[in-house]
Amino acid sequence: MAAPNADHDDQDPPGEDDGPTADESSQNPPLDVDARWAEIVAELDEGSSTVTETPRPVPHEPPARGRGPAGTPVAPWVTPPGPRDWPASDEVEALEEEQSHFVPPTPPPITGRSPLLTLAWVLAVAGPAVFLLTAIFVRPFPTSVAQGCGVAFLAGIGLLLWRLPAHRDPEDDDPGAIV
Repeated sequence: MAAPNADHDDQDPPGEDDGPTADESSQNPPLDVDARWAEIVAELDEGSSTVTETPRPVPHEPPARGRGPAGTPVAPWVTPPGPRDWPASDEVEALEEEQSHFVPPTPPPITGRSPLLTLAWVLAVAGPAVFLLTAIFVRPFPTSVAQGCGVAFLAGIGLLLWRLPAHRDPEDDDPGAIV
């Protein structure tokens, strides 16, 4: 909420004194904005003469569209080289090639681990998959297939839960994942 104007002591109703009268306008000359602006600019120019300006580098002007660096015609889908596209030295190319040839280690074979773990995953995935395919393509749906898929799924999940470690290693202080 705005505070009342303390400088305004007279209680004239609004509308009676809505603007300057002819006498007041002759006393206050109109402001010359352009002259004042010129004064401000002149003051700023005077202050900047003490500062030494370093010459600014001329920006690289790209060649006209459709022209290469030498002014030769270029296909419209080819973009001209940018300011950071310079030819690399032999050392830089060798370093980039060395870094770009990462060969990940070969993963262990799926069946190379515990056969019981492989069986558990096959049962957990194949049970619902066979159930879904049978429900879509076979009419009437055999109840024995539904029961067999349910038993296979539950057996696979049960085996996976049974294979989980019962407790952590007491020497392992880090509760995070092992990478």
